[in-house]
Formats: sequence, structure tokens, C-alpha cells
Amino acid sequence: MKKMLLIMSVILSFTINSCDDNNSNLNYGSIQGKVTDGESSELLENVQISTVPSSSVVTTNNKGNYRIENLLPYSYDITFSKPGYISKTVSIQILSGKTTNTDVFLIKSNGSPIDSNNIGKDQALNSFMLTRYKFDGNTNSTNNSLLNFYGTDVGYTSNKFGINNKAIQFYGRNNSYLYSEMYSLFNLNEFSYIFWLNPDETYGTDYYDYIDVISRWGNWGQDNQSFAFSLSKQGHIKGMFYNMIQNQTDHPDNYSFFQSPGNLISKVWTNVAITFKNNSLKIYLNGELNFEMNVIQPQPSMLYGLCVGKRFDNNQLSFYKGLMDDLRIYKKELTKDEIKIIMDNIDS
Repeated sequence: MKKMLLIMSVILSFTINSCDDNNSNLNYGSIQGKVTDGESSELLENVQISTVPSSSVVTTNNKGNYRIENLLPYSYDITFSKPGYISKTVSIQILSGKTTNTDVFLIKSNGSPIDSNNIGKDQALNSFMLTRYKFDGNTNSTNNSLLNFYGTDVGYTSNKFGINNKAIQFYGRNNSYLYSEMYSLFNLNEFSYIFWLNPDETYGTDYYDYIDVISRWGNWGQDNQSFAFSLSKQGHIKGMFYNMIQNQTDHPDNYSFFQSPGNLISKVWTNVAITFKNNSLKIYLNGELNFEMNVIQPQPSMLYGLCVGKRFDNNQLSFYKGLMDDLRIYKKELTKDEIKIIMDNIDS
């Protein structure tokens, strides 16, 4: 009898310990993804990935894939390093029992980023720059204080190179946006917008599949709405230009709609450039032409300034959720080579 009780006690103890181990495993999360070259999209092997707080250090395989397991639920800074590339740090929230997918790209530290000739070309483009926002802990224009943004309910976080307080964060809700009274901005027939985006998994709150990122879109009519650059729920760059050519406000001749075939990946930095001249609109993703279309010229607006992070019209709820960095507006159509020079010379 005593021997039987002893056996049952051992079995019970083993069962309890096994359950504890299984429950313990459920408390851990993991992170996985792939690392690519930011210019060529080549899969990068032997990228070292480390975390703070510290855990195991891993490297990417020959397909650029990595995985880190047994991470306690916590907010981690994940650093990706490879000789010849600029290291990148991203902040990730690990969830219990979940795997977080995070793909990143690295930019080479040699060549054009430190090419003095390219730096000179970038500086030459400054004469065409209307305004620039670095979002270095503030929403001020670097070259024209009259164009400073104001807004509330935004935050500052790490940029694409892991430097803290160098990118702005939008929370996908009504008061999380920026605004500047740029009423005369579109009295021009050519312009370029170039910026970095890192959207949240949801991309934000959409209005009929539109999530406005940069917008002067509101009411129909003369001198009212002008344009919007948006994201679809699938991550495509979408847009609308409006010009009241016909007296009927909603006449199809009064607006152009467009959408890029390429899409942005959530939790990954992507450079977006939108250029316009002589009714030709072009969209570039990471310096490569992704879409081109003939559109109408947007009208100037004396009612709407410039909104970043939401649609101007509060009756059309459209709020971007994610990060943005280094927004520049030029008074010229940038070429592909000029876009790549701007991308490379991030500190100029």
C-alpha cells in the first residue's frame, strides 16, 4: 500500500511539474522576420540581431530569415547589425504566447550615403525646397517658421536608424494629427512630396478604404478641397486630386483618383515620393518608380491648410496610425536620381 501511494505521489508530482512547464512556455513570445538590402532588396545573410533587455543573439540565414524565441512579454529594442551597413534598432512589444513578425531593411554605410558629390547635389536641391520637417522632437519647419505644424496627441520615437526622438508617431484617432495653414501651397503646376512611413498593422481608421496621411481634402467646390495622399487598408498609396473644372461639384471631370500597385508593409520603414508636373503624377517606393498616371492639376485651396495624419473633414473619419519621418516638400518634380540622393543623405 505504501509503495502504491509513493508511485502515485511521484506520478502526480511529475504531472504538476509538466503542467507548470507548459504554462511557463505560454508566458513567452517570439519574434521573426527577414532582413533585406534597402536599395537592392537583396536578402541579407549573417545579420546579427540582439535585444535590449538582452536575450540570445541570433543571425539571419541564407534566406535573410531570423527568429528569436523564449522572450518574456515586454517592450524590446531589437538591433540589426551587419558590416558595411548602418545598424538599425526597432522597438517591439512582445506578447505572451504570440509570434511578432518584423521585416526590416538595412542601408549600406559606404558609397552614396557619404559621397560628398551627392551631398553637394542634395544641398543644391535646397533652393527648390518649400519646407522640411525632421520631426526631431518637434513639428517645426527647418527653413520657414511660418510653415510650422501645430498639433496635439502625437509622440516621438526612434527613426529608421534607431535614434530616439527622431520620428513622429500618430495614434489613429481624432486629435492625433498635424496642421499648417499653407493656403497658397498649390498655386504651382509642379511639386514633390518625399517622406518615410512606417505604418501600424491596422494602418489606421479608414473612410471607405481611405486612410489619409497628407491631406487637404474636405468639401467639394471651388477653392475648397485640393488633394489627399492616402493609404488603403492593403497598404497601397492612394490619392485624389480635385479641381472644379465643371460647374457641377461632383462632376467626374473635376477629380482624379489613383493607386500604386506596390504596397507598404506594416512595421517596416518605406520611403515614399510623389511627384507632379504637367498633369503627370508619379509614385516612387524606396527610390523606384512604382506608378505613373496622367491626372488633373489640383486646385489651390483658400479654405484648407495642410493636414498630416488625418483627413481634414471631421465628418469623414480617416486617421493614420504609425510613424513618419523626414517630410520634405519641393517646388519641382524630383527625378529618380534626385530622390535617391535625398534618401541617402538623411543628415543633410
